[in-house]
Amino acid sequence: MSLIGAYTYKDILLLFVVGLAFSLHRWGKNDGASIPKEPQNLAQTLARATTAEATNTADNASLARQPLDIKDSSRKSLAVEPRAFGRWPAVNDTLPCFDPGSGWRTDKTPTNTGFLFTKAFKCGSSTGAGIHLRIARNLARRRSQMEQYYQVCRARFGHAKANKVFANRDKRRSFLWTLVRDPTSRLVSVFFHMKVSRRNVPPTLENFVSFLTEETGIDVPKYLNEDSDHEGGAFSSSNGHYSHYAVMASLQPYNLFLQNPVQIMNQIMKDYDFIGVTERMDEVAVVLSMILNLPMADVLYLSAKANGGFDAGGFQNICRYIIPSFKSPPMKKLFATPQFQRLIEWDYQLHQAANRSLDLTISKLGRAEFEDKLAKYKHAQSVAKEMCLEKTVFPCSFDGGNTPKQYYNTDCIWKDSGCAYKCLDEVATTLGLWEGLDPLNVTFQEFPRPREAERHALATRHQR
Repeated sequence: MSLIGAYTYKDILLLFVVGLAFSLHRWGKNDGASIPKEPQNLAQTLARATTAEATNTADNASLARQPLDIKDSSRKSLAVEPRAFGRWPAVNDTLPCFDPGSGWRTDKTPTNTGFLFTKAFKCGSSTGAGIHLRIARNLARRRSQMEQYYQVCRARFGHAKANKVFANRDKRRSFLWTLVRDPTSRLVSVFFHMKVSRRNVPPTLENFVSFLTEETGIDVPKYLNEDSDHEGGAFSSSNGHYSHYAVMASLQPYNLFLQNPVQIMNQIMKDYDFIGVTERMDEVAVVLSMILNLPMADVLYLSAKANGGFDAGGFQNICRYIIPSFKSPPMKKLFATPQFQRLIEWDYQLHQAANRSLDLTISKLGRAEFEDKLAKYKHAQSVAKEMCLEKTVFPCSFDGGNTPKQYYNTDCIWKDSGCAYKCLDEVATTLGLWEGLDPLNVTFQEFPRPREAERHALATRHQR
């Protein structure tokens, strides 16, 4: 195990506070900033180290905006082992299509069967949930031609900890997957979504550090307390929208004082049927279709934020524009410190293991076949954007008002996930992406108002 791998989370938090303060003291000497020799706390230290940059609105407005790129996977050897994910099901089982129940859109109750998606905050998870729901919807439509009618196959796709809902899953009757993202980019995205966009907090370093202190609980190491949930905060007693993957994705409750993070992360790699990487979403979609032996038509998507960058009214039931995130020069200095890197170490390790696993999985499935499918898929995605984006009704948009539309007044399966599903069917038919299966022939309202749902299902059965 590497030297970093020997640290516990408690060690990491203490080292972060002490080491980062020392590093910033050195910055202050180099940059001419005035830093007290004995800083009172981390947030105050960072604020004083960058007073001019944190308070100058004009400077903040002119900060260079650049994409949040995937990290260099060669940084160090991994303590979390990558794996090649296999085709599912591995035995002669059918894909897991079960009764979703009447409240499937908001159902976060435990289940051991069905299509299961661990939805971590700010990992492209609304888009991932859209792919997830499209698969569940398309498979249900095919089954309904022969068996009972379901709107979707049983699925879970909400922001819930895996150990709360999937702990006892039946591996032969469920498919479990998730998305992971570079943890630094994810932290920045959470900050811009939850603070800058929702609460009009200026994107200064001082405010970012205040957010970081809240989220990580640096003063009191309780951010990985197994008894907290995402409402109360997996990192702190406040918002806690950045949950460590050890907390969010593990099928067993994680306690930082009792369990080894290396073992937990490796167990996550073993427990999941597939782990995708947000930065490679198109490749993830194609691999997902190959693992499940589904046509590419089933994994077409429009980005959940293709509506101009709006959320779906998740905060105060108001449509809000999500300001694109960026890394300011002072933030980059913070991110480069060894202390910050230790703070994100295990999320980084899982992300890089998943990134390498994606390549191993592509090789196992057949790289030539994958590359052929990927080229067709990218073309289909560009056609879908051109054909579907302008005419798709999202819950929120620039011309849609402040109140989000209900799902039955949109072209989305749920909130801003699975949008343009009918238009994507048309794209798939035009481009021949059903791959031997009959195109879905949907001539009725698939997702009616709640009070009409039962009557709608009965009518559909009667027509058959």
